[in-house]
Amino acid sequence: MKQGVLCASLFAAGCAVAPPSPQDVPPETHSAVVATVGERHFTDDLFDDGGVDDQTGLGLAYEWEMGQVVWELGILGSDEDHHINDPVFGSIKVDSTVTEAYLGARHAFRVGVSPVRPYVGGGLSFVKAKFDLDAMGASADDDDTSPGLYLHAGADWFLSESFFLGLDFRVLTGTDLEVFDTDTDADYEQLALRVGYSF
Repeated sequence: MKQGVLCASLFAAGCAVAPPSPQDVPPETHSAVVATVGERHFTDDLFDDGGVDDQTGLGLAYEWEMGQVVWELGILGSDEDHHINDPVFGSIKVDSTVTEAYLGARHAFRVGVSPVRPYVGGGLSFVKAKFDLDAMGASADDDDTSPGLYLHAGADWFLSESFFLGLDFRVLTGTDLEVFDTDTDADYEQLALRVGYSF
């Protein structure tokens, strides 16, 4: 909830910002390379039981704008490890790695000559989740892949025609995985900082 409120506040700030100088307004059509870093929360019990439900995610994307539609192609990844104290097996190390490739589009809102660009969008993702377990000198690992749908909303603030910062709230849903004979998923919520170069 707090993450959604933060994105809504950024959207409102974009509507209220004073008109910038002409050089701060992004061009009508552009492409961009964007790096992201954010915190994501996985909602399934398997991630929670392993203590790896909160992970730091990194991403890289290529985006190209056509009018008010921005197409986006990117990769994301996150990793977390945690030690569990089990009464039978002692200390168990759980390592979870999640990678994702996605393709989608979003609608970018133009707020007069404001350098702030709010947006909403979504698309298709293909996600792979891998778990590694290490206990009593023995190790085991398993992984699975699944398609899913992502939705996101946020805003970019153009510091110049070339550079921008942004906040993005993202949800992945509809994934279906089986890891260690357990039905699970890689659905998550993520709030991320975007840093981009537009050309």
